[in-house]
Amino acid sequence: MDRHQSFLFSRMKRTSHNVFGFSSLLYSLLYAAGIALCILFLLDVVTHSLALVYRLLIAVVILLASFAVSLFMNRWRKIEPHPYSRQPGFEFLGLYDLKNSEPGKQHDVLPRDEEVAFIRRLLEETIFPQVSVKQALCLTGRSGCGKSTILAFFRQAFQNEYKIYDFSGNYREFHGHMTELFGSNIDLKLQELTHHSKVVFILDQFERYFFLSPDQQRSMRDMIRHLCCKNTAVIISMREEYLANFLKQFDMNNLLSSDEAPGVQPIGVLQSLMNIILKNDGDARPRGFLPRHDASMLWNGFRIKNNLSRHLDSADDSLERICLEQIGATLFYCRNQNEVSSQLGGETYHDSVMESKCRRLFGESGSALYRKHEGQSLIEQQIIFHMAEYNQKILYCPEEDLKRLIEGNNSELFEQYFDAQLSSCPSFFHASRILYLLSQARLHHIAIQTSDIENALFPNLFDKKGHAKLMDNIRQLETLQLIRKNTERSSQEYEIAHDFIASAYLQYCSNSMNRNTKNALDLYLSEYMDEKLTEGFRQKMAHREKAYRQRFYPLATGIAVLFMVLCYFIQRFVYNPWITVWSAANPYGLYVPAFPVFITVVSVIYLCFMYDKVAAYHHDGKAGLCKGIYVVLMLLASSAVFCYPHFLLLDGVDLALAAVNFALLLDSSYRQTCRNELSFYGYKSCMIGLVFGAAHILFFIFNRQFADYMILIEFIMFTILVAYAFLAHMTLEFLFARMSDASSVRIRQNAGQNT
Repeated sequence: MDRHQSFLFSRMKRTSHNVFGFSSLLYSLLYAAGIALCILFLLDVVTHSLALVYRLLIAVVILLASFAVSLFMNRWRKIEPHPYSRQPGFEFLGLYDLKNSEPGKQHDVLPRDEEVAFIRRLLEETIFPQVSVKQALCLTGRSGCGKSTILAFFRQAFQNEYKIYDFSGNYREFHGHMTELFGSNIDLKLQELTHHSKVVFILDQFERYFFLSPDQQRSMRDMIRHLCCKNTAVIISMREEYLANFLKQFDMNNLLSSDEAPGVQPIGVLQSLMNIILKNDGDARPRGFLPRHDASMLWNGFRIKNNLSRHLDSADDSLERICLEQIGATLFYCRNQNEVSSQLGGETYHDSVMESKCRRLFGESGSALYRKHEGQSLIEQQIIFHMAEYNQKILYCPEEDLKRLIEGNNSELFEQYFDAQLSSCPSFFHASRILYLLSQARLHHIAIQTSDIENALFPNLFDKKGHAKLMDNIRQLETLQLIRKNTERSSQEYEIAHDFIASAYLQYCSNSMNRNTKNALDLYLSEYMDEKLTEGFRQKMAHREKAYRQRFYPLATGIAVLFMVLCYFIQRFVYNPWITVWSAANPYGLYVPAFPVFITVVSVIYLCFMYDKVAAYHHDGKAGLCKGIYVVLMLLASSAVFCYPHFLLLDGVDLALAAVNFALLLDSSYRQTCRNELSFYGYKSCMIGLVFGAAHILFFIFNRQFADYMILIEFIMFTILVAYAFLAHMTLEFLFARMSDASSVRIRQNAGQNT
């Protein structure tokens, strides 16, 4: 990607410093006006002897130039990105939505005819006839290997032959959804259905079952047993890493069995066989067989089933008490199936649809690209191949750059993928945080409600319409298929759309997400998952809402600013004691600059945001102390305007006092990481403030009257300080993180409990 494209992506991210809740255009104009005034007041030092008409002309030129540059830059922010989506004429479509379309008509989805036919044969010959035993048909494999795709083809192929109920994504409300479908008497409804037709229950992505509470899991296990009868089948799919946990709670070879019910023993194939192997020290070699017609087998003296043909629901040696039912292997491991075969003239031909597409688009580089990712999941291949096509057809990447991109490690392709997706959302800041929370939730096997997302992001902190904008971002992320509803038709809970998306995005965040934002979200998640902090976490949320509604700091700031402006006009046009009574202590002479009042007002706005967005959320009884210190700060700032020849000294002391307040805001009972961040900010700012105050004292000791260049140096020094403060600290990322630090849950050291 060339420099122009990199610049374009950085603009599309829109990680601006607009923490004031203004529209993008208004913020740009105000920002430009502030810069213009700063330049104008700096030039006023060397032009104050010019005639008024020339000074006004200079002011107009500076303002117009600043607005023109601002409007031009704002135009870049309006460029709409092309997100990763179904592009007309694209070969690779990637994140296809199989639930809302017919997979057979999507040319990026490889057919699964053989798998679907095999599933149907197994259902008809083995599972539907079972009564005393009911096996589950279980698909497992790596994330993205095609399990959901196979089930989607199955639904499409047999939706008219079977009654198919897909409960994927409804596990949290599984019982309620069953009642909604079948009424209060589920058993009676199932009897009616199975009398006339065959019923299939699909439980796709069953790993989400393990996100449920123990009571919800128990209820769902009981409900699944009720679904098992003649002419019914339960198809379950899950990622391979969850299979062991699944087998601990379910006997997949007999879903009717229960470890909890008294007098009922597990009788499934796998569990019974495992017991025998354990009793014989893992010796899994059979020592003899019964006659073939007996359809059973002896294993070290124990009668078990022949797991290729018959099932025994008892280990008793009396054959009269044995119930025989057709059984079969019903656990299948799915692999990536990107190869297709075809029959022509009695010959079987093998080819790769993916490789042929890559070769057609990118030539020999395409073949190398395919071979490099041949063993990866379908979704990972689709994203990589699509982004290569995106660079070719949307970004018009030169051939040499495209070749370099294809032959690289593809980290740049994934960075482009997430940049394009998130920057197409209404707010890159909101969208990136939402995706991070849901990715971490999937990693930690927890479910996050929409209200929990709002608590974590606290969108109203910078915008009164923050909640509505947050929901707009959630809807856009859902449209882009990055996230999805955990339960259909409900917006109460969302989850990441795919496990690969979660892992790839967390890798992206390690290099691209602002450290302040990432640490704040990690802090929230650690408190959210810590059961010992439940009450303290609730109190924290309540205090944040209360702090958001208070208006002390903006009100105190407004009063101070009015006093400063009034003071300046009195000194400039009514009476100025620094020219008469205190002229000996005035290094500026007869010059009454407007810069001190301007830069002090800007500095006070900075202090207001630091207190209103950070200190106000501290919830350990220091609210009164912080407010008292802030009143002193406003008095010092007002004094700096009144004592304008020495404003640098007073503003430096003002900054140092505020910085010490932040450095000591959190005591040793708070999380060390939170305390370190605020302390580092505070002590660093304190030293800067003291240095500026000391610099002015030295200037005044050696120069009782400042030449114009010395006044200009002081003004430039303080301009650089204030500019650095705004650029470094008046950002969404910084204020969000420091608010998170100040509002972290306090833990008492003596008892290890929260307040």
